[in-house]
Amino acid sequence: MKRRLGLFLLTALPFLAYGSSPDHKVRPTRPNILFILCDDLGYGDLGSFGQTHFTTPNLDLLAKQGTRLTHHYSGAPVCAPSRASLLLGLSTGHVPVRDQQFDREIPETNTMASVLKFAGYRTLAIGKWGLGGSIEDHFPAHPMKRGFDAWYGLYRHNDGHVHYPDSKHPLFDGYTDITESVKDCYSTDLYTAKAKQWIIHQTREHPQQPFFMYLGYIAPHEAFDIPDSPYPAGGGLTGGVQIPLRTHPEFKNKWIYPEFEKATYRENNNPSSPEHPWTWQMQHYATMVKRIDQGVGDLVQTLRDLKIDKNTLIVFTSDNGPAYDDGLHAPQLISWGILDGFKRDLFEGGMREPTIAWWPKKIRQGFTEVGPSIQYDWLPTFAELAGVVPPVASDGHSLAKSLTRKGIDPKEDFLYFEYFGSTNRLEDKQVASRHGYSPESGSKGDPWGQQQAIRVGKYVGIRAQIKDSSTPLKLYNVESDPHEDHDLSGQSDMKPLIDHMKELMLTARIPQEGNKRPYESAALPNVTNLSIHPGLRWSAYPDPTPWTPDVRYLKKIESGIATTPAGTSYSVPTGNPITLEWTGYLSVPTTGTYNLKVDGGKAAHVWIHESHLLDSEADASHPRRENTIRLSAGWHPIKIIATFDESQLIAGFHLLWSGPSHSDPVEIPSSSFSH
Repeated sequence: MKRRLGLFLLTALPFLAYGSSPDHKVRPTRPNILFILCDDLGYGDLGSFGQTHFTTPNLDLLAKQGTRLTHHYSGAPVCAPSRASLLLGLSTGHVPVRDQQFDREIPETNTMASVLKFAGYRTLAIGKWGLGGSIEDHFPAHPMKRGFDAWYGLYRHNDGHVHYPDSKHPLFDGYTDITESVKDCYSTDLYTAKAKQWIIHQTREHPQQPFFMYLGYIAPHEAFDIPDSPYPAGGGLTGGVQIPLRTHPEFKNKWIYPEFEKATYRENNNPSSPEHPWTWQMQHYATMVKRIDQGVGDLVQTLRDLKIDKNTLIVFTSDNGPAYDDGLHAPQLISWGILDGFKRDLFEGGMREPTIAWWPKKIRQGFTEVGPSIQYDWLPTFAELAGVVPPVASDGHSLAKSLTRKGIDPKEDFLYFEYFGSTNRLEDKQVASRHGYSPESGSKGDPWGQQQAIRVGKYVGIRAQIKDSSTPLKLYNVESDPHEDHDLSGQSDMKPLIDHMKELMLTARIPQEGNKRPYESAALPNVTNLSIHPGLRWSAYPDPTPWTPDVRYLKKIESGIATTPAGTSYSVPTGNPITLEWTGYLSVPTTGTYNLKVDGGKAAHVWIHESHLLDSEADASHPRRENTIRLSAGWHPIKIIATFDESQLIAGFHLLWSGPSHSDPVEIPSSSFSH
C-alpha cells in the first residue's frame, strides 16, 4: 500500500518494551537534529550544486563533509503545502494543505515535532510558519499547539515576504508580539542569532536531552531585502551574530557584498556575448543566499564550540524551486541549475531541491546520493534515529540506514505530486512552451492549469492542463535528461510504465473537500490475474506509541487468516494494547461510488490501493472514520491497521460500506474479502 520500508525490529529499539514509553534522560547518543529550510532557494544556488556566479563556501564545506542528496524533492512546488507535507510526512495526495492554501491551519495530529517530543527531544521552531490560521482566531494551529515546545518567528504567510519585521508583519516569541524590539533586525541574522542562543542554553542547561530545531529562513524569497552591514567577524560562542543584534537602521536594506558591486554577466553564459553589470536584483539575491551561507557557518561553529557537532545531524534544503521575479534575477544567476522549471510547476526545477545531510563520522563524507527521496521522508527518518516507531500515516520512508552506513534503505516505489495555482510569470509560459503546452490556456493566463507528476525509478511522468483522467503524460529520464528535453512517452516500450504511472495518479491520493480535480470522476481501476483465497491475512504487533505505529518497524507477535476483521481469532494476552494489520483484496460488485466506514478500535487506518482513505488520527477534532471512493467492479488491494487498548476489544471492530446497491451502511461480508 505504501512505499516499502526495511523491517526494523523491536529488538533494535531496546527502550521500547511492550507498551512502554522511552527514557527521556539517558540517551545523549541520539543525535540533535537541526533542520534548515530556505524559502525559494533554487537547485543551482549553491556552489556544490553548480552555482558559478557567486560562492557559498560554508555550505559547500558542509556538502564536502557530508552527503549531497541530488535527487531530493520538496513535497509541493510552493510554500504552504510543501511545509505541511514536510511536517506531517504526507504527499500532496494526502496532505490537508494544497495548492495556494496559505495560512490554512494544519490539523491537530502527529507532526515531526510531536513525534520527536514523545521521543524525549526538546523542540523549537524558528522563522516562517504560515500553517496556523489567523492570529485573530487566537492562533488555532500555533507551532506550540503542534508539537513544538517553543517558537520564534512570523505566523502568517505574507509576513514572510519582508525581511525586517514591522507592525504589519509582526514577529512573535511564543504568543508574545515582540516586533518593536526587533524592527531593525535583518531576518536571516535574527533567526541565526536566536538559533545560536537557544542551542547554547539547551546544551548547557539540559546536556543529556537531545534537541530538534526547525529553522525556517525566509530568504531568498522576495522582496529581496538585504542586510544593513557586513556579517560580524568570527562565529560560534564568541563571534558572529549574537542576541541582541547590533543594528544600523540608517543602512537598513542597503548593504551588499563588495564583490557583487562590479560583477558582470554574459547573456546565457555565452562567452562571445558582451558583458553586462549585474542588476540590483542579482546583487540582492546573491547577497541573501550568501548571508544564509554565513549564518550556517556560524551555527556549525557554535556546535563545534559546544562540542556537540559530532552528535548533531544538520539537514539543509529548500521548500520549493526558485521564483522567477519577472525575469530580473533567475536567468542570469541560473538558479535552477541543470534543471528546467520554477516555483509553481511540477518540472524538476520547481520541485528538486539542493539538499545536504551532515553528521560528522556518522553520515558518509563527500558522498552523492542519487536515489530519489522526498521531504516527507524526514519524519520517519528522524523517528528512527530518535528510537521511536514512526506513525503509520506517513507516506515517507526512513533514510536513516543509507545515510548512516548501517544498511541500505529500500528504494522509493514512487513519489507523487499534484498542484494547481495560477501565475502570469513570463518564464513559466516559456517553460510551458518548451514542453508543448499552450502558455495562454487556463485561468488568469496560467500556463499549467491542473498538474500531476510522479517519479518511478529514474523516470518522471508529468501532465499539465489536465482535462480528465485520460489526459496523456509526458515521460522523462531525469537521471540522463535532468532538463527534461526529450519526451519518451511515444516509445512503445514505455507504455507499461506510463500505464502504471497513470494508475498511481488515480490511486495514490484522496480528494480534498472543496477542491475538486478534473481526474477525480474516474473510478479506481481493479486488479486482475490474481490467485486468491478466502479471508484476509492478519498480523498482531505491540502498540508502543501514542499513535498507530508503522508495523514494519515492529516484531510480529502472531498471525493468521480471518474471514473478516471482526472474526480475527488470536491468543494475545488480554489487557495489553495491541496493533492489528489486515491485508488482502476487496471485491467490489458494481462500479460506482462507495462510502466506507470503520466502527471500533482506538484508532484505525484503511488504504484502498495507495489511497489512504480512512485515518482516524488525521485530525483530533474531526476523525476521518468514513470516506467515499469511486471503485471499478472487481478486486482492489486493501490494508487495514487498527490499534486497541485491550486485545479482547478486537471482536467489536467492523468495516462497513454503502454503495450503488444499498444506501444504508452494512458490514462488508466475508465473501468480499480475499488474500
